[in-house]
Amino acid sequence: MATKKQVEKSMQDAFAGIDDLKNNLATRVAEINKERNDYVNSEAIKVVSEDYLRNHFRDYDDYILDGGTREDFVEQKLSLEQKLDIITEYNINKQLLEGDNSIEANLNDIAGRKKDNKSQYKEEALDLVGMYEKVLQDNETRINTLKQDIEKTKAQISDAEKQLQNVMGKDDETIALSGRLSGKLDKNKAIEELNKHIDGLRKKLTTQEKQLEDFTRLQSKMESEFKARKAEIETFLKAQNIYAFREAPEVSSTNSDEVTKENSGNDKKDETKSMVALTPKKVAKSMFNDFRTSSPERQRKLLMRNGSEDIVKMARYLGPIDRREFGRIMKQRINELPNDVISFNGVSITKEELSNMKKMPDQKLKAIRQEIDRFNGDFENKTIDEISEFEDKLKYVRAGALISETSGLFRGIRRFFDRFSEKGTSIYELSKSAAKYATLKEERTVKKEAMLDRLRVKVSRGKMDEYAHTSTKDLDRTGADDFSR
Repeated sequence: MATKKQVEKSMQDAFAGIDDLKNNLATRVAEINKERNDYVNSEAIKVVSEDYLRNHFRDYDDYILDGGTREDFVEQKLSLEQKLDIITEYNINKQLLEGDNSIEANLNDIAGRKKDNKSQYKEEALDLVGMYEKVLQDNETRINTLKQDIEKTKAQISDAEKQLQNVMGKDDETIALSGRLSGKLDKNKAIEELNKHIDGLRKKLTTQEKQLEDFTRLQSKMESEFKARKAEIETFLKAQNIYAFREAPEVSSTNSDEVTKENSGNDKKDETKSMVALTPKKVAKSMFNDFRTSSPERQRKLLMRNGSEDIVKMARYLGPIDRREFGRIMKQRINELPNDVISFNGVSITKEELSNMKKMPDQKLKAIRQEIDRFNGDFENKTIDEISEFEDKLKYVRAGALISETSGLFRGIRRFFDRFSEKGTSIYELSKSAAKYATLKEERTVKKEAMLDRLRVKVSRGKMDEYAHTSTKDLDRTGADDFSR
């Protein structure tokens, strides 16, 4: 039988050969998302502009100043979710106008190949484990054979000892009769031969027991190494949600989305039922309290959305104190905007003029209205960069229009006369044009977020959180869906 050193070397060499296969599998598993990541990086880099990165990521300029490139920033600094958001922003128009679903189709194909690879890698992992186990099983067979040999040797020793006792118990006459042909057997020589035979068997037994101890210890050592390797395989598989040795974690069967929607629906019904009798003034008060207590960032986002038309109506129903407070907030919002002069339809308009639209020349009001209406008319063809640039100017108009809605302590009386004044009508129509733009942008955003959710699902990221969706950020409008004029 092979020595311990020979067996140990044979087992270690076998494990080393399997280790090469394990490491190769680990490399391929770690790169299971490479095709997806390369595709997402390529699509994001293809469309994203410097302005978008600069406007959305504060560290972009510093990264470029430090010698980085736009491509490296996208690949290395942005998360998969952020890249998907960029791809969606720049491709939503192609999908809506041309029915181009190539991005989704390609990601779906990539996801299919990834699924196939995961199944293949799972099978390979099980095969690897089987290879390690085969090496252990071979040594286990060796151990079992040794145990059987040891039992045979012990039986041989027992038989020889019985023969020795038998010879030692016989007298010379008995020995002579048993010798038959030789006449007389040398008793001492027989005893010597038997003792020599027994000693040889005992030495053999000692060697076998030592081998058994060595091979058993070796088996224990190699089993520990096997467990470590199996744990390593399980770890790098689980990192990619591949479960070869146990079931994947169970997901609760409770449909939390349905429960949430059901509860949300009940809450809205209860709220509407209890608040339906509220007057528009009380609704406006509720909306204003929500707006006033919001952070400046949320206020800015609310003003940019389609709810801005309702914010105009809200301002018209506020009492004198709240209206003055709202006007103060809007002056803060317009004063924090960076440019002192904005151009609309080729006409330069100052921030000061926008802060006091009632004194703005009619041709300037007309220039603002014309550019907004023209942009609205061609909105479906606008890119995210064009939309972002336009919104930077529209912030001034929204704030200015709302300031005009809150000027004066006797706004209710003045609003009545504004209906019959050209200036009042122009400002109100301007607000409606801005609100129409916000509605178009909101519709685009909702469709974009739906597309983004689909892409996120295809890359196993799951849909956006409910409260991350734009449509979940309305002001508190208890008791009414709209205001009457």
